[in-house]
Order: sequence, then structure tokens, then C-alpha cells
Amino acid sequence: MLIAQNFIKSIPGHMTEQVLRKVAEFSRQMEAHHYNPRLINAGFWVRRIRNTPYSKFRLNSGDRILFAFTNDIPGLKDRQPNTLYFVRFCRHDDQINHARRRQLPTGGLEILTTGYQPAEDEDAKDVTTLADIPDGEKVIYKSFENAGQDNRIAEWIREGAFLYQPNDEQRNVLRMDENIILSGGAGSGKTMLGIYKLMAYHDEKVAYFTYNAWLAIWARQLYELNTPDINPNIKFWNINDFWEERAGDREIAGYRLFEEWYHNHCHRNKFPAREVWQEIHGVIKGRLGHNAIRLRNMPVNILSRRGRQRLLNEQFIRVEGNRMIFLPERLPALHDFLQNETALNDRDIRTLLRIANGNFLPEKAMDQATYLELNERHSPIPRAHRPAFFDIYRQYDRWLENNNYMDENDLARELLNEGTLHGHFQAIVMDEIQDLSELQIWALSALSGDRKQLFLAGDVHQIIQPTIYNPGLINNIFTTYNNRLRICELRDNYRSARRITELANNMVRVRRHFWGATPYDLSQQCFSDTEGDIFLLLEEAASMEKILKSIARRSYVSLIVPDQKVKDQYAELARQYNATLFTPQEIKGLEREVVIAFNLSGYWEKEYAAILNGRVERRWANRYLINMFYVGITRARNKLILWENNEIPSLLEHIDVPVEIVDSYDETRLGLLQVSTNEETLEDALELERRELYEQAERLYMRVQNDPRGVAGALRCGILNEVRAGNFSRAFTRARQTDKSLWLPQQLEFLNRNSKHLKAPLERVLWIIWHSEKRGRSLLDVINKLGVSINDIFNSKQVNEEEMEIFLEAVFIPQFASFKDNVQSSGIYVELIGEQIDEF
Repeated sequence: MLIAQNFIKSIPGHMTEQVLRKVAEFSRQMEAHHYNPRLINAGFWVRRIRNTPYSKFRLNSGDRILFAFTNDIPGLKDRQPNTLYFVRFCRHDDQINHARRRQLPTGGLEILTTGYQPAEDEDAKDVTTLADIPDGEKVIYKSFENAGQDNRIAEWIREGAFLYQPNDEQRNVLRMDENIILSGGAGSGKTMLGIYKLMAYHDEKVAYFTYNAWLAIWARQLYELNTPDINPNIKFWNINDFWEERAGDREIAGYRLFEEWYHNHCHRNKFPAREVWQEIHGVIKGRLGHNAIRLRNMPVNILSRRGRQRLLNEQFIRVEGNRMIFLPERLPALHDFLQNETALNDRDIRTLLRIANGNFLPEKAMDQATYLELNERHSPIPRAHRPAFFDIYRQYDRWLENNNYMDENDLARELLNEGTLHGHFQAIVMDEIQDLSELQIWALSALSGDRKQLFLAGDVHQIIQPTIYNPGLINNIFTTYNNRLRICELRDNYRSARRITELANNMVRVRRHFWGATPYDLSQQCFSDTEGDIFLLLEEAASMEKILKSIARRSYVSLIVPDQKVKDQYAELARQYNATLFTPQEIKGLEREVVIAFNLSGYWEKEYAAILNGRVERRWANRYLINMFYVGITRARNKLILWENNEIPSLLEHIDVPVEIVDSYDETRLGLLQVSTNEETLEDALELERRELYEQAERLYMRVQNDPRGVAGALRCGILNEVRAGNFSRAFTRARQTDKSLWLPQQLEFLNRNSKHLKAPLERVLWIIWHSEKRGRSLLDVINKLGVSINDIFNSKQVNEEEMEIFLEAVFIPQFASFKDNVQSSGIYVELIGEQIDEF
């Protein structure tokens, strides 16, 4: 069956399961009777609406389900013939109001009886507002046979875990039988097309990757909910988990660790920490092409003397001292050469095959000479500054090695060189690749073996992680190794109202003009039939308390602040009113009905003004700033409020879309009249919780403390927030107050991911004991499930299950005293191997 998005939105939250159960039963009966409504259970009271292809059936005495047969709907007959299309749930009394609001003619839309006894109180005014479905209409594709029996289905539908029927532009992408790199802006359907790609594989081994932990879980739910025959060989990963699983006992270093090191060791440096990290992570260590940079500088000893001479004779390389440089123009011919070569030994052949496939990178970074010579297309840093950047890289790299750390690029290179990534899957789907370095993308693509079934998706407008992403340069890498990518573009926006979409396009034009154009700065076409509103609120930041108090009653409103520093500044005030604050990094991937963007342009006024006045060079760091603004404004579906401090920032002076300027936060003038019901607040809280935005979800749950679901949700999210902050003892104490039935599968996955990082032996053991009690498993089972060895936990020799009791008595229990201060106020009682531990 097909279900319209508006159908899902029209169902009251508390009725979702009831409605889906009824829809599933109706669909089953209609299919069994070859879609003849005269033959199904008379209790459905089916009625046809005259002069339209639509019908309705009776849910109860007051509610109706509007539906059609897809063969009668232009635009759906060819895509999904011979099935039912469910359009809207509506109250009996509301149906005429729907027509009036849409201003559609009501004349001639009469009830066409089907031979059944008419339902009570139905007459010719009982009409709906439906017209032919345009190309691009959001239509859900799924057969919900288990609706009503599986509570997850109702939850996922309320969250939006469904697929839309692709439009012509998207179907063209899905028809392509080649490697694809897909570019598209916010709300263009990139993730949806990735799931459709997965659905085309029936028993093949396929891997799905994304940088965002929540998106990996959500993508799996999308796939499982929308796929009739689930392929058990499809694996879903977020990138961090994938690398950590392969890092062994080494710690993966990310941006936060670098930032801490940078401020402690390079405090005199004038360069921003994020800009330095972008250059190290994205260029010095993470860049592979133009023409496979790392093949320019290889040690001569990786080949025998005879092998080197053979390659010299065939003009594949040139040698400079103890280094050899592969000539990029000859590299594509290396495969054919090796197929017929008999003069080389087996070791040389194996090495050269890995080089020909791009799976051999002996150098952990590009050499300094190559880096200093890069043109501005390959490095955004001015050449005068690059020696300083390379020096910082060397210092940081030594610090990583001395402390047994490695970053994602180090691990990707190591696994490529070891050959352990090669050929585990037949196809790879990667989403949000703008968050990855070129080296990471290349390494993950090696999992498919021949790199012949790849689907990569990203957006240059949403680069707010420390990377440098360019689809053309990534294509250069694949082309070098005879694996060319087809670059496709999506230009349709299904998320935001017209004015908000046009503002996003406006920012793309501004960026192209002042920051420099790239071929991938895409503008979008809006498919929403809503005009939308944009307000410019010029009011002092002192009004923050008033505004937080206001949005605390409106769960559909989200307030975005420029960065963590600003968020920390207002954290206590937000906590006081249970109001939610988001940074652009946190809200990325989320869409909200109303967004208030606090000082997103004024916060960087100095930088913006210098760029817009032509006083500084065009720098990648400055593109990053406009991306932060872009991500913030494109989270809004229908209403955007740009809140600035009593003056119009330089960036906003370049807006050429209708904006209403207001000088005071007035709920009536801004159209924020609706106060969220408890049910709406709980639904929004659950959505944030599933996205692992536990801090914000806890605030929403706190607003509904008169409902047991609000109390349980706040406790649950508070615990997970403690885990994220590393306060494991406090988290354990609170966790013992909850029932395991309240935990969602995604949250247990979150706990598993974070349990591996616990440092203190006592805290680790307490957490494992809690998992053991909650899951009814032995301590060893839980330890194995968490992917942690006893040696990791206790810093002692590996022991087997029989030695467990002796080990705990001899090693663990004597350590209690030394960790007493960590838990003395927590009131924890733990029964451990038959011994009762008193309160510390």
C-alpha cells in the first residue's frame, strides 16, 4: 500500500496504533477480495466521493479514512499500480472545513453510494479536499501488515521513519547502474535514495556508513520498516564505531582532543584551532587526489632493484634519491602491464597490484614539499602560512604517537596497507560524506573489493565538521584507478517553505560571490505549497529569559545558538525553564516547524564584514561560517526567526527575500499562538531522544511531569546525558531507579558504545553489573557484549570464567577503598559474587 505523508501527520498521536491497525485490516480485506469494496466487511462503510478518484471508509462513528486505488491516480498508476493509497485521517465534522481552507470548489463533490447502508449523519456536504497528486508529492511506500501488533511501527511512523515515492529526478538516479556520488542540499532526499539503493540488494553483503550515530540507527529503521524481505547481510555503521572496533587498544583522537592539545601547546599561535584541524585532518593527512598525491613519494625499497628498473624502462616511475614517484598519466595502464608481466617476482607483483588499486599508502601524510606546492583548489590555506601549519602537524603527530593515540586517517591508512579492509562487501552506501576525509572515503570504499558498486551522498553546503569536501576531487581519485564516479545532483527541496528555501538559495549566491564559486554550490527548487515566514527580530540578548520562557511552552520551536560557548552561557537559564538550546552541529539532520536562530550572523560580524568588504583572502574557514548559517536556517520548515542584537549584521544586508523586521519578541505578531499539548510535547521529546539529543529531550520530558511517560523519559535521558559527559557513577546511581522495559533499543546501543570508554575500574565494573542485572546475563556475557576484555577493565592478566571469582576477590575488592571518594555520596549497593558491599 501507499500512504501520504499528510495521512500520518493528520492522525492524533494517541490514535496512531488504532488507525494503523484498522488500515492494515482494511488493506488485507481489499486485497483478498481483489479491491472490490462490495465484498469486504460491511463494518467499513465504504463510500465513493463523486467526481473524484477518492473514497473513504469509516473508522468509527466520527472518524473517516480517505483513500484511493492507485490505478485511478495520475502520477501513481505507473509507479505503483494495483494497490491502495491512503490519503488522510479526518474527523467527520472537519471534512468540510478542509475544503474551505484549501478554497477548493465543493459543488459536485457528492457522496456516491456503493450499495451499503449509508453511515449515520452523512450527507452531500461530507466532502474532502483532494486533487491529483503532483510529481514530487511526499508519498510513503510501505505495506504495514503488522501495524497494531508491532508498537515500533507506530513509533517510527510518528517519527517519520518512512520512505517517499521518488520523483523523476530521483528515479533517474536510482536507475543508474554505475558508481554514484550524489550532491544535494538540505531536504533533497539523499538519505532516502540511499535506502532505496539498499532495498535493491536481496542477499548480497552491503555496508551502510554515516558519520552520525543516530542517522545510522535511523537508516536501519527506515530500511527494515520499508523492506518486505529484509536482507540480513546489510550492516549499518556510524563511522566512529567502525573505526573504534578496529583500533584495538588504541584510542581514536577526534577534534575535541586536538582542540585541547592545541590550546595547551600552541597557545601563542594565531590560527583558529578548527582551521588548523581542518587542514591537518582534511589535507595534510586526509587528502589523496589530485592524481593520487601520495603516489608521488614512495620509498624505493618497497620494490626489488629489478622491479624498479623494469618500471623505469616502461616509464611508470621516476626515481629521485631514495624515493620513487609514480607518474599519474601512466598509472591507469599499470593493471594491463601486470597482467602479462613475467619478469617481476611475486612480491613486486603483489605490491604493484595494491598500488594500481590504490590500496598501498606507505606515507602517513603528504610530504612537506608537496603540501607547500599545492594550489588553492587543493588547500585553502595561503602558501605563506603553510610552513607553520605543517610544523603544527608534526608536533601533534608526535604527541599522538607518544600517547598511543591515532586519528581516523591513521587507522584508515593502516588498514588499507594491511589489506584487512579489502572485499568484505559487494556494495557500499555512504551518507553525509562531507563529514569524511578523502582518505576515509577511499578506505571505506575498499570494503567493496573492486569499488564497482558505490553510492556516495553529501552536501558541500553542510560542511560543519572539520573536513574539506569536494565531489570533483574525490572523483579524480577514483578516475585515477579506473573507477570513475558519476556525479549526480538533486535540486528539489521537500522540507522548507518557499521563503526559507529562497533564503538558503540567497546564501548560496552570496557565498559564490564573496567566498568563491564551486561547481557544487547548488540552488534548490521548493516543492512546498506553503509560503512560510521569515522575521528579523532586533532585540537585545537580555530578552533571552523572556524568550526561553516562551518557547518552553512550545515544543515545536527550537532555538539555535552559534556554538557551545554561547550555549554554555545560557545553560543555567535554559535549565531553569526547561527550554532547549541547540548548536548547529547538534541540530544538523533535524527539521523543526519553527526555528529561532540567535545571533547566527552577528556572532561572527567581524569576520563577515571583513569578507564582504573584500579585506581578507577567501579562506575555507570563512566558507565554514556561511555553512553554519546555512545549516541553521534550513532546519526550519515553515517559520524562521533571525534574532540579532538590535542591529542588522553585514551578512543579512545581502538578503533579497521578503523579511519582516520586528523590534520586540511578540508571540502574537510572530504567529506563535499555539501552546503545545502534553501529547505533542511527548512526541517531540521522543523524536529528540531517538536522535540521541538527550539533553534537549530531557528538557521536553521535564515539561510533562504530570504524565508517567514524562517522568520516565526525563530520568532516562538524564542518565544518558550523564554517560555522554563521562559521569558514569552518577549515571549508574540513577539507572538503578528505572525499569529496563523503559529503555529503547537505540539507547542500549548508545550505552554499549560508551561503556567501552569508561576509565576508572570501579566505574567500569559498576556499569557492567548494572547491564548484567538489567539484561539478566552473567557478568562475563555482558563484558563480551560490550566488547571489553577483563584485562581492559581491571588492568590485570586475562582470566577465564572459572578464575572470575578469585580474580574479583584478589584484585577488584581491595581496590574499593581507593575509589571510595568517587561514589561515597551515591548510595550504591552491589551484590558481587555472593558478597554484599555496604554503602560507600
